[in-house]
Amino acid sequence: LSKRFRSPLTGNHTVLFDGAGTLVFTGAASATVTTSGTTINITTADTDVILDLTITNASNLIKNIKCILPNYEATYTTAPYYPGSIEKLEAIPRAGQRLVFRSMNWRRTNGDKPTSPIDETTWDRRSTLTKHTQGSSFGVAWEHCARLSNELNADLWVSVPHQATEGYTRSLAQLLLGELDADAILIVEPSNEASWNTSFDQAGYFQTLGNTQGFTGTAAQKGRKSYSKFLAETADIFLTEWGEANAHRLRFV
Repeated sequence: LSKRFRSPLTGNHTVLFDGAGTLVFTGAASATVTTSGTTINITTADTDVILDLTITNASNLIKNIKCILPNYEATYTTAPYYPGSIEKLEAIPRAGQRLVFRSMNWRRTNGDKPTSPIDETTWDRRSTLTKHTQGSSFGVAWEHCARLSNELNADLWVSVPHQATEGYTRSLAQLLLGELDADAILIVEPSNEASWNTSFDQAGYFQTLGNTQGFTGTAAQKGRKSYSKFLAETADIFLTEWGEANAHRLRFV
């Protein structure tokens, strides 16, 4: 097993894991770790640290590996969002308006490729809180998007995966209704720039789908019509799941 990761900070990071074995760190850190709770010194921020699992015990496999930022060991489970990042976000001038947290990049929206076998098409394929990493091409779990939005007292802007099934979209609407603060606005966008920007795979996806769906016109026109259909279907699902009592909190783009 080999994994690359980066830390925004230098200094002593605490390595935690369950099980028994040996972890070797190279790159921006140099250490061999055999005991959970050992610290490693990362010498350069935002630079690859390479983690190799070289030995493990077949009857007590290493799992749940974590590398905790400096001075964060006692609070990372109850406050999972790094305080330094929260402080920067809270310092953004609001001019009397609520902050809007757009989760597009955190969710890797523009990396959701139509031909990829790991696309989030059905709800069971989504990134979850218990997934081994929140840094994969799946993006972070939707729960993190809602919870960070709540912590910032912000409204949330989400991008529904362009290949999401009706069941996926319905489950997402239900989850966000339950997770978001009751006064938060939810801005719902199917994917991102999917009706026109062919530099992103999702636009090509809708152009191809539009042809399959029997829409007429140029490829671009077929794509826009197909996207409009998906937008209408997505809006209907969210409005149904959120109900009349919460419909005023929804925005669609």
